Amino acid sequence: MNLELFLQSIKIKYPSVSKDDSESIVSEALRIAKLDLYLYKEKDLTKSEITEIDLMLFNRAENEPLQYIFGETHFRNLTLEVGEGVLIPRPETETLVDIALTLIQNIPEPEVCDLGTGSGAIALAIASESPNSIIKGIDISRDALKYAENNKLKNKIGNADFIFGDLFSPFEKSDKPLQFNLITANLPYVSQRLFDQLPNEVHNFEPEIALLSGKDGLDLIRRTANCAKQHLSTGGHIIFEFSPEQVDAMVELLESNNYKNIRIENDLTQRARFAIARI
Repeated sequence: MNLELFLQSIKIKYPSVSKDDSESIVSEALRIAKLDLYLYKEKDLTKSEITEIDLMLFNRAENEPLQYIFGETHFRNLTLEVGEGVLIPRPETETLVDIALTLIQNIPEPEVCDLGTGSGAIALAIASESPNSIIKGIDISRDALKYAENNKLKNKIGNADFIFGDLFSPFEKSDKPLQFNLITANLPYVSQRLFDQLPNEVHNFEPEIALLSGKDGLDLIRRTANCAKQHLSTGGHIIFEFSPEQVDAMVELLESNNYKNIRIENDLTQRARFAIARI
């Protein structure tokens, strides 16, 4: 069967898979640029190629995210390995990295802590774009940390280290708490109500521990705000990512913990997404 006929057959066999997704899958499997697929419409597919593509289409029809099917995703200038057990980095989070880089740009060797590091997306992006920085990424999921370590090696980044722990627990054994110029916190912030409404490809596949954070979605953020100040050096900043409907609660939470210079930044869709504060 040639490629043109195969693409037509997909519509019948997998009607729930969008044309865009099916073309992405075929492009990935055949290592052909998506825009060039129709230049190869006469290409005869091998049995192994058809089997591989069919499995990927079946998984997509079952709502598995494309990033899991492909085993990777892109975040800023990085290609990151992702799969079962780790949250897929979102495009809006790239703005958090922009904010972070601006805050540390005049510090010769900034020390940064990335809480809930997951795949290592934020930590590795900052490390790669600020090569003089020293990054420590923390996560409570050993599965997620395996991806972070693999991504560090894959992208040949040497100034980031990943540590297993619950928030700041790895730094609390010493008499003096370890302090950072910047803390980034893209922690779980989905409320129970919104978690129950998430699309199947998120709700059924991505780890609940990386999404859900109590009834209002702020349980982990609340814990972090309560204890983060002792881990910030003088003039240090913290950045939280949150859901737009939580903006008032975020400001109130930071004010109640006596943070200063609190400001809210929008994501790429111009929705309130990031809270920045300092001690």
